[in-house]
Amino acid sequence: MSHVWLLKMKTDEAKKTLLYGGLLSVKDRPCVIVDPERQELRLKLHWVAFDINAETVWRAFREYGEVKEVISDKWRDEDFEGVEPTTRFVRKEGVTTDRIPHQMRLESGMTLVVVPGRAPLCLRCRNTRHIHRDCRVPRCAVCHAFGHEQVDCTCSFGSTASRATNAHHTELLMDE
Repeated sequence: MSHVWLLKMKTDEAKKTLLYGGLLSVKDRPCVIVDPERQELRLKLHWVAFDINAETVWRAFREYGEVKEVISDKWRDEDFEGVEPTTRFVRKEGVTTDRIPHQMRLESGMTLVVVPGRAPLCLRCRNTRHIHRDCRVPRCAVCHAFGHEQVDCTCSFGSTASRATNAHHTELLMDE
């Protein structure tokens, strides 16, 4: 039994009447009406520094489409009233999920951009469809880089020096 119905309306007026008509009840249960043509995204930004204001976030995401609003997340726990976490929400219209980056630099730090319905990015191997915690990419015992094992290592001073700072940095990153 399917709980999802697809309706094709004859006119735009009929569609608008259904969308804005308020709560719809089917068999004494509330029914949610979703417009498939609506291209609104609600992005979740993690690790946003405390000194970054909404205007900075607004300017950073302006090149990826129209920004409707930027909201700071609030904790709902009684002990943490008034505390602002490092999470922000950005509401955008007229943009696809392919155009929005997975990570973005806002002033001095990197922020993680999570889009509902989009496959996550692994911060270790940079592949999609899994996160850092579930990454199965091998780690080399010689140069400590990800993506190859000790027998396949072509270690040089330049590659080791450049990877040494990045390899340990990814261990400290949190996934959502």
